[in-house]
Amino acid sequence: MISSCSEQSKASLKVAKQKAEDQLAETVGKGQVALQMYRDRHAEIEQQIVAIKAMSKRTERKISEKEAQLASIPAGQAEKRKLVQSMVDHYKEHRAMLVIREQEGIKALKKSHDNYDMIRIKVELLEERIDSAKAIGSFETALDPGTTSKEMNRLITMMEKDLDTAEAQFETGDLDLDI
Repeated sequence: MISSCSEQSKASLKVAKQKAEDQLAETVGKGQVALQMYRDRHAEIEQQIVAIKAMSKRTERKISEKEAQLASIPAGQAEKRKLVQSMVDHYKEHRAMLVIREQEGIKALKKSHDNYDMIRIKVELLEERIDSAKAIGSFETALDPGTTSKEMNRLITMMEKDLDTAEAQFETGDLDLDI
């Protein structure tokens, strides 16, 4: 009877160990998936900045064209000059808004990049701790799967919040709520 209890205890420990390993492996996988999602959203924000830069270049070209048109209008055509000047002023205001949005976007993207690097290192550290614990055979006591999973979830939440902020900056700019 004692040996069967011992066998049952050994089997129970094996099952518990395997469950803990599986949970930590899932946590590592979650971290890698989150990092990939972060890279994808980061790339989307980069594309928004590219679109803003392209629009800035088009706006610069329109300003030059309208200024050239304005210069070619005779002084006696005041109404036409006024309309073209109004267009030049509009394009210049639009360019100023684009410059601000581009700067804000680049700032948000840089923060996202810096935070990604920090989070990537933390994910790697968690992975390394798991691998080390497995290698030295102290897996059962070296890591708590629940705590490790909570840490990974915290990192994922940080990544999502960071990218949500960057995206919100663009969305707010799209609303054209400047005063």
